Amino acid sequence: MDSYVSGSVAPPLSQSHGADLGHLREAIAKLESVHGQKGTELTGRIIHLCHYLPIVSSIQRTPAAPPSPPKTPPTEAVELSTPKASSAALPSDKKFQWHLTPRRGHTAMHSGIRSLSSTHKQVIVAYTGDIHAHRPSPPEIVGGGGAAPGVETVSSDSLTAEEKKELEAQMANYSDPEWEKAGHEHPITYVPVWLDDKTARGHYDGYCKT
Repeated sequence: MDSYVSGSVAPPLSQSHGADLGHLREAIAKLESVHGQKGTELTGRIIHLCHYLPIVSSIQRTPAAPPSPPKTPPTEAVELSTPKASSAALPSDKKFQWHLTPRRGHTAMHSGIRSLSSTHKQVIVAYTGDIHAHRPSPPEIVGGGGAAPGVETVSSDSLTAEEKKELEAQMANYSDPEWEKAGHEHPITYVPVWLDDKTARGHYDGYCKT
């Protein structure tokens, strides 16, 4: 609740009530009441620290120009049809473009977080997960933040400062389709945590599996 006051003011939810939504809201209300009695001001935001964001981030980059071929002897002119430009091509003034789509998995957890938007502003801080190349359709995720087999990924180490800054800006304004459908009053803000590939793989494929 945006407060770093020490001391336990409410028993852990897993031990006291179980994980149903009604008891979760009750626990939050109790925390607010206790802090209020102590004179601690709260912003009214709930901050969630998760393993990875409920968003699949895919980057589309302008392909590098191919090298110029060697000159060939003059030949008889032949009229050729001009190929049509791909509708998915980037605008000429853009070097890259991000595509954000909902991530599959942990449906119950994310549904519970969305439901709290009826009463509180929320912030989700988490690892980006694997960055996908271009735009996966549909997004397929296997466990953790890893990509499904056959999905091309982009090394986070290869991302430029400009690309990271743009993704952070887009995530700050991202609206979950399910959140919009439910018509909740308070927004959810997403904050990506950047990890180098070695650290991310060491955690998801090593540390948390032992």
